[in-house]
Amino acid sequence: MTSDERGMTGIGVLILFIALVLVAAIASGLILDTAGLLQNKAQNTGEQATSEVSDRLSVLSTSGEVKTTDDIATAANGNVADGSTGDQTGVSYTPTENQTVLFVELSNYSFDTEEQVDIVLQNATAGTNLSTATISASEVSTGSEETYRVSFDQHIQSGDQYDVLIDTSGTMTHGGDVALQIDDGETNRVNQLSMTVYRSPGAGDVDLQQATVEYFSPDGTAFLIHEAEYNELSSSDLEDFSDNLGTFSTEAVKDDDNSVPVLNSRDDRASMIVPLYERPDGMTTGEPEAMDYLDPGASATIRITTQSGATTTQIVNVPESLAGHAGSTVML
Repeated sequence: MTSDERGMTGIGVLILFIALVLVAAIASGLILDTAGLLQNKAQNTGEQATSEVSDRLSVLSTSGEVKTTDDIATAANGNVADGSTGDQTGVSYTPTENQTVLFVELSNYSFDTEEQVDIVLQNATAGTNLSTATISASEVSTGSEETYRVSFDQHIQSGDQYDVLIDTSGTMTHGGDVALQIDDGETNRVNQLSMTVYRSPGAGDVDLQQATVEYFSPDGTAFLIHEAEYNELSSSDLEDFSDNLGTFSTEAVKDDDNSVPVLNSRDDRASMIVPLYERPDGMTTGEPEAMDYLDPGASATIRITTQSGATTTQIVNVPESLAGHAGSTVML
């Protein structure tokens, strides 16, 4: 091999060496970048997991407000045929003792009228009208079958016959059932829940306004958000939610720097207040069905999720008897 050939070979080896060095440098850079990304991802995942575990709430106590409510019983049922017009007797009832009529409920009705519909409670024996309740023109359904409940507070006498008349200027395109509902006594029930909460050991700041609550009762499940967040929702936003959306509110119990609804100190204490609603005998109030008053002996489960995803579960057990507690607060 001549000296020129040896020189060319040396240059080729040098070029190959430089290329290998460049490839190794690029590869090591990619490895370092990938390692950095993986480290950051692992750190973020670890911080998120730690937050979900540690940023929890603890429940110091749970109480319930007690209210006396009327028990409702259906005393008589009747119906009106499709296509009926004018005054129609929906139901007749003869009590065997003095009673009080609380409601008349019409199920699955639609009317061919744009005027109000009158529901008349009549003493048929005496031939006199005792009371009239009205379904307003804006409430009258002309296209779909609806259920209406009108309120009376009318005493009726034992032995007399009482009729419920449905008076419309139009036609009942779809008639349905009529139920006469009476006062059947009173029961004390829990109408509001209050949980005193604080930050769990090791937790960071917890914003109760950003928390959500799942409420499980004998009547179903409801999803609750803070009332301030609810008030920010538009009507179109609300249409996207189911009928199971409700609210809770917060009040400071101990808060030296007025930070509530944010708990920014281990010493902060706040009440999370869950209102319940009276829904006698299937009455619809516009609130989630799951949030009916709690009867004596009933139980419910409340699961609170903070903004970090940490959850706290509290089981509420109502005492078997609430006698003597009307208007007061009981520990649950």
